[in-house]
Amino acid sequence: MSPVEAAAPWPIPRTAYDIAPPCAAAIHMSPPHHKPGQASPPHPGQRPFVPRRDEKSERSGREGTAEGRPEGVRAAPIPCRKEVLLMTVPEKISADYTLRPSELAKVLALLVEARQPAMVWGPPGAAKSQIAQQVAAATNRQYVDVRALLLDPVDLRGIPWRDGADRTRWAPPAFLPPSDDLRRWLINLEELPSAVAMVQAALYQLVLERQVGEYELPEGASLIACGNRETDRGVVHRMPTPLASRFVHLEIRVDAEDWLNWGAANGIAPEVLFFITYEPDLLHRFDPQSSERAFPCPRTWEFVSNIVKHRNGLDPSAERALFRGTVGEAAAVEFSAFLKVWRELPHPRAVLNDPENADIPKNASALMALCGSLYRLATDVTIGPIVTFAQRLRREVGESLVGACVRRDSALQRSPAFIRWAAARTQ
Repeated sequence: MSPVEAAAPWPIPRTAYDIAPPCAAAIHMSPPHHKPGQASPPHPGQRPFVPRRDEKSERSGREGTAEGRPEGVRAAPIPCRKEVLLMTVPEKISADYTLRPSELAKVLALLVEARQPAMVWGPPGAAKSQIAQQVAAATNRQYVDVRALLLDPVDLRGIPWRDGADRTRWAPPAFLPPSDDLRRWLINLEELPSAVAMVQAALYQLVLERQVGEYELPEGASLIACGNRETDRGVVHRMPTPLASRFVHLEIRVDAEDWLNWGAANGIAPEVLFFITYEPDLLHRFDPQSSERAFPCPRTWEFVSNIVKHRNGLDPSAERALFRGTVGEAAAVEFSAFLKVWRELPHPRAVLNDPENADIPKNASALMALCGSLYRLATDVTIGPIVTFAQRLRREVGESLVGACVRRDSALQRSPAFIRWAAARTQ
C-alpha cells in the first residue's frame, strides 16, 4: 500500500466505477451498492459516499476484474487522489442590467468621451432624450437631434454637385457638423429603431467608421441613439444585426427617487412631487397590452405639473378629465383625491408658528398634503420649525419631509436644525 493510500481516511478508488456518485442536484443516480430503502447519495457539503470493501474486493479492483461491478461495466483507471470530488451544478445567476437615470447618465458620459456609439433602449416616456441632453451639457458638447425615422437612405450622403474639374461631389446634410469643426458634439440618432430598414442600413458606415462617403465626422463628435423596445407596441423595426453589433446597448429603468431629485431641481409642482413620494409605483405604469391611450410616466407627470400650475380656478370635474387624458384613469382618480385633501387643509403657517403643538392629521392623504405645503415654504428661516414638526411624525414620513426640503435647496443641509436632525438619525 502506498503512503498516500495509508494516509487516506477511506480506501482510494482506482476505477471510475469506484468513485462516489455525483450529488443528486447534478445527476440522480444511486451508489453501486444502493438498494431500495437505503440512504440516498450525499448532498453537497456531506462526506462523499464510498462503499466499504474487504481485502478481496480491494485486491480484485487493483487487478481490474469485474468482480463487485455490474455486468457490462469496465474498469477505467484514474489517478489516485486523497479526496473524492463531487460534481455540483452552479446556481442560476440572475441580475438586473437595467440602469437608473443617474446611473445611465454616468455610463453614457463615459462612452461619449470614449467616442463609443451607444444605443439607449427604454419604454415610452422614460426620459431617454432628456438624459442625452443632460449628458451633452455635462460633457460640454453641442447637442444635435437627428430624427432617424424622418430620413431617407440618400439623405445621409447629401446632394451631388459638380466641381471645377467636372467631377461629382456630395454636399453633406446641414444636420451633421462640418468635418473641420473643432467644437465638441453629441449627435443623437433619435427613434432609430423606428427608422425603416434601408435607413438603418445606410447608417452602418457612419456609426462604425464615422463617415458617409466623402464626409467624415469631426474629431470632437460622438454618436448615440435612443429608441423604444419591440415589446412597447410602438412603430419599431427590428434593428439589423450588423448595425446592432456597432453599438453598446443600454436599457433605462424608471426610478422614483431619481425622478424626485430631478423634479425638485426643475420646478415640478410640489403637489406632484409629494404624491409620487407616497405613490412611487404610479410614476411609471405602462402596459403594452392596455387599450388606454394615456398612462403614467415621467413625461406625463411633467404634463400634470404644468396643468396644476396653470389651472386658475378650473372646475374639479374638468380638471379630472385633464388628468385622465394625461396619466390615465386609475392614476387620475388617486391624484384628484389627493388634491382635494391638499386644498382643504388649514394654512401651513399654523404649523410653522407652533410646530410643537400643531395638530397632526390622522388621514394619510391629509398628512401627505400638509407636508407638501411645508415643503413649498422651506427656507433657511423656516427649516427649524419644519424639522421640529417632522420629529413628531412617523420616522419615514418625517425623513421624507426633511429630505424633500433638502433636495429642493441643498444649502439647507448647512442649517443647525438639519445638522442636529441628521445627527439624531445616526445614533
